[in-house]
Amino acid sequence: MCKSIPKPVPRDTIRSRKRNRCRRNSRLGAAAVEFAVVAPIMILFMFGTVEIGRLMMIKNAATHASREGARIAVTPNATSDEVRQRVEDEMQAYADVGVDITITPSQLAMAEPGDMVVVRVEVDAASIRWMTTIVDLPITKITSETTMRRESTN
Repeated sequence: MCKSIPKPVPRDTIRSRKRNRCRRNSRLGAAAVEFAVVAPIMILFMFGTVEIGRLMMIKNAATHASREGARIAVTPNATSDEVRQRVEDEMQAYADVGVDITITPSQLAMAEPGDMVVVRVEVDAASIRWMTTIVDLPITKITSETTMRRESTN
């Protein structure tokens, strides 16, 4: 068998390979600097996205809870305590937070059939935020309100 003899490499190619190797090594430092500049911005963006997603989830939960409360409130024999309990139960499934519940009229027994009943749910945004020191959003309250017509007893 015949072994192939490697062709001699021209000196210019050897020099250019050494030059390319030096350039590659110097680019490693540039990549580290670029990462140091971009990484904090990307991490802040990621935390902000998580925070806004959590606020949107709680807003959706408050909307669901106000609807469920309003569905109870419009029934003929409903009491304000039953409505409050239903709203708190619905919100408990999403987060253990303080909820302000406003029912209009405050005495459901006073509402006539066909009257509008309003259930308003408010959540303090500071109580549900995970990253208050990292991402400071100007949102203070999450509010949801549902209005339904009172049912008749007939």
